[in-house]
Amino acid sequence: MRKLYKLFATLLALTVMMSLSINIQIASAKEEAKVAIIQLVSHPSLDQIVLGIKEGLAEGGYQEGDNLTIEFHNAEGDMNLLGSIADTVIHNQPDLIFSVTTPVAQAVADATTEIPIVLAGITDPLAASLVDSLDQPGGNITGVSDAVQFEEQFDLIVQLQPDLKTLGMLYTTSEDNSLAELKKAEVVAEKYNIETIITGIDSTLDMQLVAENLAKQVDAIFIGADNSIASSIDTLLDVTDKAGIPVFTTIDSFVEKGALAAIAINQKSIGIQSAAMGIDILKGQNPAEMPIQSVTNKQPVYNYETAEKLGITIDEQEESMIAENEVNTTATTNNHFSIYFNAMTQGILWGIMGIGLYITFRILRFADLTSEVSFTMGASVAVALASSGVHPLIATLVAVFGGMVAGYVTGLLMTLFDIPSLLAGIITLTGFYSINLRIMGKPNVSFRGLSTIYDTLSSLFASDILQRTLIGLATVGIVILLLALFFKTDFGQAVIATGDNEIMADALGISTARMKRFALVLANGIIGLSGALIAQDNGYADISMGVGTVVVALSSIVIGEVLLKNLTLPLRLLSIVAGAVIYRLILVYVLQLGFNANDFKLISATVLAIFLALPSISKRFKRLKKGGAQ
Repeated sequence: MRKLYKLFATLLALTVMMSLSINIQIASAKEEAKVAIIQLVSHPSLDQIVLGIKEGLAEGGYQEGDNLTIEFHNAEGDMNLLGSIADTVIHNQPDLIFSVTTPVAQAVADATTEIPIVLAGITDPLAASLVDSLDQPGGNITGVSDAVQFEEQFDLIVQLQPDLKTLGMLYTTSEDNSLAELKKAEVVAEKYNIETIITGIDSTLDMQLVAENLAKQVDAIFIGADNSIASSIDTLLDVTDKAGIPVFTTIDSFVEKGALAAIAINQKSIGIQSAAMGIDILKGQNPAEMPIQSVTNKQPVYNYETAEKLGITIDEQEESMIAENEVNTTATTNNHFSIYFNAMTQGILWGIMGIGLYITFRILRFADLTSEVSFTMGASVAVALASSGVHPLIATLVAVFGGMVAGYVTGLLMTLFDIPSLLAGIITLTGFYSINLRIMGKPNVSFRGLSTIYDTLSSLFASDILQRTLIGLATVGIVILLLALFFKTDFGQAVIATGDNEIMADALGISTARMKRFALVLANGIIGLSGALIAQDNGYADISMGVGTVVVALSSIVIGEVLLKNLTLPLRLLSIVAGAVIYRLILVYVLQLGFNANDFKLISATVLAIFLALPSISKRFKRLKKGGAQ
């Protein structure tokens, strides 16, 4: 009987142990997680957030490749791609989704109301209509906001610059959260008796013009967490360095780049904090009842090199700020006319693109959309080679070849497969977006710290405006001379004949397909050259910098033709450069009138329409005048 009891006890113990083992295995299975991370674009701030998410998950016991599967997507700045990424992620059914930036969060929130979403670095989730309230988000969304306490920021600003009267603020017109952040800063600025001027950029290409205009009106510039501003931060800092004014911010990586100071949010800490909230959700917490958290890890950061340039001493041990002198602006060109001189220089460089487009628009008689991507191709090739240590002159010449390749692809599509010119341009434009992204490695690459083609004249001329102007004029002269000589040859005349009357050219034995391909290669090579020069002038290359450039080039052509008529080919090409300069000066004047950068596209279209309509208006006026005289 005693043996029977022992056997029963042994069987009971084994049953309990097996039960515990099963429970442990079930618990372990529940500890396995599948998460998705979606990032809007590659730049240091957002990269740090993603890194923080991964580190935070690891610290919480979720190791990728062990008990964690991470599905990562980066839209690389393509807003149209976000919806497809969101649908793909939802289809894969992760346990939760980390959304880095507001546009990503909005796209994912629109795609699912079931899978938990953790916000990572969204400034104002309430204003973005992502949550019902900050305390009770409701639905499937919670996370970490990178909103800042502006009182702390302005305490620091006033300490560093006690005589500050006017503060400029920059944002991207397409980012509502960025404007909302600056509106809050504006309210705080009033308490410190600081006047603010808030202005926006429509795209990264607007930065130089807008920043130059703003810099001459203010004592300092403030920027917050803004994706497009981050992509063109180097251009902004180049402008403010020349103007002798500081940039204040809330982002530590901006201070590393050259901004003066910030009560900064450590971007990695946003990711770590978001990961902690994600782990709580994986363990069973309801995101609807988890309040939106604010960033806890904030600290003052300074750029001592920038402070030295501005005549400001920062005690590194006690971090006390003493303004020794007023900002030194004696060596700058920060006056009323400097922005117009810069606009003229930029106009010369844009005129080169106008010359390239003239070949397809006036000689082949169609507007080639390939120009937008060949412009970006020139910029991406130039910055990629410069980053690899290639001499800037060689990098610029290779950029011409990059533009030629894009033109050749469009030519093949048109002549070999009989695809209409408009569709052929669109196909090349779409496909080469990815190629340009591959070349650069990320959507935005800076020339800051790299040698540019304009530096080749730095030993001869101290003025950077003079350096850029001379390089631009020399390039224009060489391009016009070579084109004038080419179009006098039999081959050049054959290209012109193809555009004038393709049927007649065929009848004369001219290979019109070959002529079209060559003209597209030539035109887009020149446009690639323009892209390389403008990127080096702006200080960065951006994947979206070609968007809308066709309108700019067409405006240059039309303005030149309306103002200067009946010219020889060389003078006609030179008139395009004059048209580009006039176009840039018009934009500067519009800015002076107080228009915002988000009106640039409307202004561009209006300018183009007016100059296109001028010949017709002039004829009607003369007809009416003649009729009245009779």
